Amino acid sequence: MGRLPPDPESFVTLRDVAKWSGLSESTVERAVSRGELAEPVKISPRRNGYRFADVEHWLARRKTG
Repeated sequence: MGRLPPDPESFVTLRDVAKWSGLSESTVERAVSRGELAEPVKISPRRNGYRFADVEHWLARRKTG
């Protein structure tokens, strides 16, 4: 992720989300299918990304409860 946090409107990879949450990529994908985390956005024909703001919100909810 680098030294500065990403812009809330930037996109991050599934690998990043898994690393930050401490969960496997498949567990993150299950969270999406259960509606706990917003669906990734199609960035290009072969690439999806998660909005950083959505990931932050999901991680904060996981910590509180």
